[in-house]
Amino acid sequence: MSNLPKGWNVLALNQICDLQNGYAFKSNDYVNISNTLNCRMSNIRPNGFFDLEHNQKFLPDSYTQKYQQYLLKDGDVIIAMTDMATEAKILGVPTIVETQGKNLLLNQRVGKLIIKKPELIYFPYLKYVLNREQVKKYFLKFAGGGLQINLGKDDILSVEIPLPPLEEQKRIAEILDLAEELRTKRREAITPNAEKIIVLYLFYYLLNPNVREKFLFPFVTKSTISGINQGNLAKVLVMIPPLHLQQEFSQRVEAVEKLKASHRASLSELDALFASLQHRAFRGEL
Repeated sequence: MSNLPKGWNVLALNQICDLQNGYAFKSNDYVNISNTLNCRMSNIRPNGFFDLEHNQKFLPDSYTQKYQQYLLKDGDVIIAMTDMATEAKILGVPTIVETQGKNLLLNQRVGKLIIKKPELIYFPYLKYVLNREQVKKYFLKFAGGGLQINLGKDDILSVEIPLPPLEEQKRIAEILDLAEELRTKRREAITPNAEKIIVLYLFYYLLNPNVREKFLFPFVTKSTISGINQGNLAKVLVMIPPLHLQQEFSQRVEAVEKLKASHRASLSELDALFASLQHRAFRGEL
């Protein structure tokens, strides 16, 4: 890095950042639905995006007070501290947190980068500079021949990064943001509707009476048996809300269905008990 432009420096990450590890939440901490999510490594995607909807795990809302020191906010930079040595995809990959109005609690083996000198570093630039191939190769040195790589705090903070003046960092981040936006649009153009609608949401959407009357019935064929052919079905308009809202709707539906199943089982038991009592009553056995 000796050929860096004038005014640029090379600093170890520990000169500008500290790192906080998360809490080891257990599977029995999870609840069916809440406004509080466990922020895990699976929320960090290989391309550096933060994916709140990926394999969501909910925690009690009361945990936001109990584990307040692990609460994340919009703009926080987190980093994966563990990955497979044979196929490291997210090891050391930073991402910027987007809470979408949810409470996010930092899980174990996910590190939160804490800026000690905000006058020296611009967060979005930090995300990009740590997502370089050179940094990934540096972290792979800590594999130690095992199947799994576990980065420690000192391992992560020892990496060196090029550090231009703050205004230049902002300019670089803005350019890379635009380039990333173009890449995202191109991916969406190739697969316009992939991993964007949840089947359970679509099922209940098509069951809605208003949707059926407005969007389905105009395409129903006037035959002896009413039906809709595949060509017409493809013309049906579907309102697609953001993925996290579909996910929340689906989880609430699943919770309601589980409750209804429990009530049905309980009712069956009561019906059987009533039949037994009725039988005994008419035999004079009560």
